[in-house]
Amino acid sequence: MRVLLCLVALFFIFAPANARNYAALDCLDIECNHFSDLEALGDQLSGKRIVFLGEATHGDGTTLKLKARIVKYLHERHGYDVLLFESGAADMFAANHRIANGENVDLALRDALFPIWAATNEIDDLGTVLAATRMDLGGFDMQLSGARPQVLIMKIFHLADDLDIDPDPFRRIASGVALIRQEGRQGLVELDAPRFAADAASACQLLRTSDKSDADVWCYVFENLSYSVDYFKKIIDGGLSDTDFLKREELMASNLQFLTDRYYKDRKVIVWGATSHLMGDRQLLDEFAIDHFESAGEQYVRSRDSKHDLYRIAFSASGGVYGRIFAGEEVPLADAEPGTIEFEATSKMQDAPGAIVFLTPGERTTSRALGHRPTSGDWGSALDAIIVMKEMSPTTMR
Repeated sequence: MRVLLCLVALFFIFAPANARNYAALDCLDIECNHFSDLEALGDQLSGKRIVFLGEATHGDGTTLKLKARIVKYLHERHGYDVLLFESGAADMFAANHRIANGENVDLALRDALFPIWAATNEIDDLGTVLAATRMDLGGFDMQLSGARPQVLIMKIFHLADDLDIDPDPFRRIASGVALIRQEGRQGLVELDAPRFAADAASACQLLRTSDKSDADVWCYVFENLSYSVDYFKKIIDGGLSDTDFLKREELMASNLQFLTDRYYKDRKVIVWGATSHLMGDRQLLDEFAIDHFESAGEQYVRSRDSKHDLYRIAFSASGGVYGRIFAGEEVPLADAEPGTIEFEATSKMQDAPGAIVFLTPGERTTSRALGHRPTSGDWGSALDAIIVMKEMSPTTMR
């Protein structure tokens, strides 16, 4: 069987020039004891300092396990040593400090991630991978995501203790975060948002004048906390405009640029999030063409000097079941339709459980790598590869 899979992989890789290239996968989780089936992907990464790993929905359990395997491969074979999540900038910064100080990796990670990942069994594989190495972690979402914010709150409260600066703004910020996490919606209603924003700006300025070595990243944390408060206050008040809605994508793009090009400059970075946020030009896809909408990934690429050090991977499936996290439902996937990337990949997999599909810009095709809905357009200009699994399983809650 192993010989057959290797022969299938070679056939995919060396397909005729006028055909789309594929590489078969031997397995989809970290139990695999080799990386030979991922080397075709590795061959594409020369000069690629940043790799985006998307997901069609947040209820794709098989995808989470496969992404953990790819993180392990990228770290062990290609030296990627930073992992950024679509989770709270503040929460993930605190988690990274906890891990650096010797705390349990899996616990720190689960305390910081959004529950859509942290509460699943499938994220266990990633915890295992991270526990066996030392990768730096970060978050690029402005929202508070973690289940246990106490570490973050105490860090902010005592941030000025050893510095000759006014501690009051830091203590008010810490109290505001505590109020939000303890009281939820009511805490946001009670919080003085303009005062919180003023304290965040003041705290940043105080840190910079104190020459604190990590002032920039704390300013990054405070900026995200301030915008998060303003964003959710507007939702509660019913005053969230289209501009405010799109601001989240803009801020995520700015956060990614700060993390990849400043804070972790010259490091090799993996970015973990939803394909809808990380892909390139969504206007190229019929169903997802929204007037004036630009994904964080598209804005990120446009804002950077370097345009060619990024590789974008999405995940899809030709069958199985995925989960709707917020509805608590499991949704069967219809068999992939002829003419789709998923159908074509499945017809070539034979006994393999999945395959990497390498895309070419300018080619119009159909895939369901966004929300598992068939969508047509120039996928090769929005992504570099789609990994298709034969069977999707939903996430399961702990």
